[in-house]
Amino acid sequence: MIVIPRLLAEQLSAVDHELRRRLALDFAQHALDDHRDLFDARLPGDGGDAPLGSTAPLDAYLGAARAFVDGGGSIAEVESARRRFFGWYVGLSGLASDLAWTVNLAVLSACGPDLYEAFDYIVRSKHDASDTVHLAKEAQRMAGRRAATKEAEYAARWEEARWQLLRTIERLPNPHA
Repeated sequence: MIVIPRLLAEQLSAVDHELRRRLALDFAQHALDDHRDLFDARLPGDGGDAPLGSTAPLDAYLGAARAFVDGGGSIAEVESARRRFFGWYVGLSGLASDLAWTVNLAVLSACGPDLYEAFDYIVRSKHDASDTVHLAKEAQRMAGRRAATKEAEYAARWEEARWQLLRTIERLPNPHA
């Protein structure tokens, strides 16, 4: 039997840093696209009238990180989006909070060292392959948490891991081209 999560972890450990940065953002974008409806929910205690909010801060945060990684944006734009994200994040809870934190992990995996260097953060962190593996596992966990049964949870997690592995393979350059 092929154990997809283990195979994915091996592949993520083998790819270069630049590809890992892009994959981290891809994994978070996929999780956000799959679970965007969490932000259509209603806040408890508000009589069902107040929507939880939009995903605009998440989209902006991921977008700024992707633009930076792709060479079209600045680290200052990522930092600005990061500050807006944290101002918005404070009011979240439950699955919406978990999804938002997964997006934050992706941005830190992709841009963390650049943020620390550019803004001289007191806390410095080494970001490596294990960050992207952890992010992949978080996205798999998010996929499973919305399932109704244990069997459905395992199936959803497996499908997410399969998507991630296929995305990793899709992004690999052909060494013979």
